[in-house]
Amino acid sequence: MDTKSGIEKIGRFYAAGLLCCCLGAGTAQASGSDFPVVTSVEANTYFGVTPAGAAASGLPAFAAEGGIIPIGIQPMVAIHMTERWHLGAGVRYSYLTGDPGDSPVVDDRGSKSQLVGGLGVVYSWGARVNKR
Repeated sequence: MDTKSGIEKIGRFYAAGLLCCCLGAGTAQASGSDFPVVTSVEANTYFGVTPAGAAASGLPAFAAEGGIIPIGIQPMVAIHMTERWHLGAGVRYSYLTGDPGDSPVVDDRGSKSQLVGGLGVVYSWGARVNKR
């Protein structure tokens, strides 16, 4: 549990054979998902609209209940170019559920579907990849 925010990350990273599904020499893949559980206080902080906020924004007032948000999946791949140089890529898709997904902040100004991707280059000067 993250004690600062109170968010419990259940199944923070489920991975089917985490980095064990080898695609070829020096390449690994993994996928994961997470199901963060939030309280009503946290849901209202990010997805609720107070009467004052409604007056200022034009959105309808809304009180969000807690629950599991979002449901997501994140496939990734890492390519080990040498013992020290590595490339990585990943995509994350998540879908906002429950009251947060029904919030006017999301319905009127955003989307229940969230997609983000990234690419990275890593140089490691300490740990080395064991080649078989």
